[in-house]
Amino acid sequence: MSNGVMAYRYWCPNGIGVAIVAVRGMVGDWAAYIGAEPKGWTERDAIDAAAENGDKLGEDLARAVFPRIEGQYRR
Repeated sequence: MSNGVMAYRYWCPNGIGVAIVAVRGMVGDWAAYIGAEPKGWTERDAIDAAAENGDKLGEDLARAVFPRIEGQYRR
C-alpha cells in the first residue's frame, strides 16, 4: 500500500467505493481518513484517494474502526 497506509476498510455499496484508511504519521503518530469514489474506480484507487484527499475522522471514531492500532492520534 502506498501513502503510508497502515490499515484500511473498504465497502462498495451500489458500485460506489467507500474507503476508510489509517495513515502513519512522520513522528510515530497516525490518523484516519474517509473517502468515496465513483463507479469504475478500483479498490486500490479508492484507498489511495482516501489517504491523499479524504476527510479526517475524529479520534473516537478512528479508534473504533481500527481498535488494534496503538499510539498517538494526530490532531
